Amino acid sequence: MNAGDRIWSIAVNVWEWVGAQQSVIVALAAVVTAAIAIFALRSTANDSRERSRPIVLAYFRLSPHNDSAFDLVVRNFGTSAASDIVVKSDPPFGPTESNDRMVNALEERYEKPVPLLPPGSEITNVWWALDFTAPNKSGKNRYSTPDEAVMTITYKGNRFRRYKGRIKLDTNWMKGSTSTVSSDSRPGLEKQNTEALKKIAAEVRSARMHLRDITDVMEKPDETESVAPRDAETLLSLIGAIGSDMTALATRLGVSEAQAAAIAELVDLTPETDEIKIVSSGQITPGASEAS
Repeated sequence: MNAGDRIWSIAVNVWEWVGAQQSVIVALAAVVTAAIAIFALRSTANDSRERSRPIVLAYFRLSPHNDSAFDLVVRNFGTSAASDIVVKSDPPFGPTESNDRMVNALEERYEKPVPLLPPGSEITNVWWALDFTAPNKSGKNRYSTPDEAVMTITYKGNRFRRYKGRIKLDTNWMKGSTSTVSSDSRPGLEKQNTEALKKIAAEVRSARMHLRDITDVMEKPDETESVAPRDAETLLSLIGAIGSDMTALATRLGVSEAQAAAIAELVDLTPETDEIKIVSSGQITPGASEAS
């Protein structure tokens, strides 16, 4: 028997065997197909659970009202609620029996598990703030919280499955942050308004000093009985209306011309400071005291 006949004989034998075992092969194929389908369904279910699970993380964020401080934030970034959330810090939040009120607030807040944290919600606490009393503002923390810490967070998710995560936090990441503020941004407008209010306060203090000096001058003895108005607003309006006519001013105030001249000299109706502008976050109106 040559080689070709042998190959043909083997092929015929294999085909006969396949025909005899056809039911077994079909059953085996069905089992393999079912296993693949089950694996695919389980993978899809796992992916769905992972997409809909809670994801609770801890991180540092600049405080919204203090650019020299930052907060510890525990936030749920997932799409479902987390429950029974336990937050632990290594090292602890602060020294044992600390008198630091911020450390005490952290310990009290996370002493017991947080019952519920819905998607997108967060818990914040001050962690670090610059100590302005330190020499040369050397970046010392005002509070007793550690500069580095590993936060361990455990929580329950869907079907009461418990998740666990460890996050390392370092305050040096936040200390090196830099930013700029434009004049038309909200912080920039707030700075302008603060400067304007300082000018207003200076003008009010100056006006009070002038009125006190005017009162001192008017209370000096004089032969003419004083009929001067004692209301400050009326007095200033009167001096502004009469102007430089010292005789008329002296007659109206009931003082001598010398005293009237002294009073007029004390009153300066022109503001000493630059133009005062109050602007809103909606629109800047140059050269005006009101913004629409």
